[in-house]
Amino acid sequence: MTDVPTHAVRIALKSVTTIDVPEDQTILEAALARGIDFPHFCRAGICRTCACDLLSGEVELLPYAGFALTDDERSAGRILACRALPRSDCTIALPDDRDRATHPLRLLSATVTHVAFPVRDVAVLRLALSAREQFFFTAGQYVNLAFAGAPPADFSLASIPGDTELEFHIRIVPGDLTCRYIAERVKPGEIALVRGPFGSAHWRASHRGPMLLAASGTGLAPILSILRAALDADPRRAVTLVVAARDEHDLYAREPLDALAACHPSLRITYATDALADAVARVGAPASGTKAYVAGPPPAVAATVAVLRERGLPLRDIHAEPFYR
Repeated sequence: MTDVPTHAVRIALKSVTTIDVPEDQTILEAALARGIDFPHFCRAGICRTCACDLLSGEVELLPYAGFALTDDERSAGRILACRALPRSDCTIALPDDRDRATHPLRLLSATVTHVAFPVRDVAVLRLALSAREQFFFTAGQYVNLAFAGAPPADFSLASIPGDTELEFHIRIVPGDLTCRYIAERVKPGEIALVRGPFGSAHWRASHRGPMLLAASGTGLAPILSILRAALDADPRRAVTLVVAARDEHDLYAREPLDALAACHPSLRITYATDALADAVARVGAPASGTKAYVAGPPPAVAATVAVLRERGLPLRDIHAEPFYR
């Protein structure tokens, strides 16, 4: 058997770390295996969370979603660590982003306080941390949840920093063991392990302009977190929220969203029962200085990002989080 060639990869995050990466392993895989806290989410070339700059050396990129990395970005040296196979010694660095969340990862125990089903296949789950525990995150991030009777899984937070409980909106996906456990067995009083926070498609607090938020299904969870944080910071901020679902019945959070809009005249909400991208297209071109946040299943996110790009919104102002649960 022929040994796979290995290359030295210098990774500049908070400090510079050099690791050896075989040519058949992505830079992200190797970094995570070495315990490096490299920003990531989908690991499939969709979400852009692991986008970084190739400062020197060569890599081969595995297939990725077109909206995750434009041709111009690729020409300028931007790569996706989850798709990058080293072909020489290299140096990579995260792009400058003064708002990127850098909270310490924590592993905490939490107690289930509430589980309800606003519609048949969506669970709203709330967990309470110990009064002695401090958990810092940024609106729009996600955590890994582990119950004793199910595999650990990632879920986005619908709550914001300062809430007394962590809230999750979970689509009950057929065949998913963790979703099935939550749907059939989770009860108040049960203990769960919470690990996180993760994710870079979170609220950018330094941005003061208008916002366009787009959610499909339970993608509403991180979008709701971002919405609440933004309105808490500036109650008069101009926000357009587009919420898409399969039908009227699946618009499970319409009542609390309408209540929020009643308190914030600058919040405009559009509900849709067709494709998220089509609904976003109907609201018109984003105003100058808009930042967009998109969450939902990967096909819906990809199509919506494409619409926003066609409407002239720069990729740097689009923060997208695709997921299935």
